[in-house]
Amino acid sequence: MRNEGWIYQGICLEKLQRYPEAIACYEQAIKLHPDVADLWYNKGATLCKIKRYNDALTCFERVLELEPDHALARTAQTLVIAIPPVFNPMPKLTKLGKDKEDEMSEKEKIHPTRQRKISEYIERYGEAEMG
Repeated sequence: MRNEGWIYQGICLEKLQRYPEAIACYEQAIKLHPDVADLWYNKGATLCKIKRYNDALTCFERVLELEPDHALARTAQTLVIAIPPVFNPMPKLTKLGKDKEDEMSEKEKIHPTRQRKISEYIERYGEAEMG
């Protein structure tokens, strides 16, 4: 299948809310053309729909590496970072807490970009403002 076929199939599957299949199509298109920013954006946006935010952030970062002025990717990245249930600073880790962090799956860990943005926010506004 040509690249366009994977893209259109992904879009159709996404509209049918068959997100994992849509993501697989975008991944096939990315294999053919890894330097096309919009392919990474489509994959990231679809990952957000199934709440795979860390993976989505990785895609948006790739988009911004390829096209630093990609407004949609920058906006999506900001919105994902600001999702309330995930936008919490890492708790102060005790020895027990550190062990717990080591046991966390990759899905449960805070993405490095999100952690950096949280740290910047805390540095700028203080922890009390995060509510």
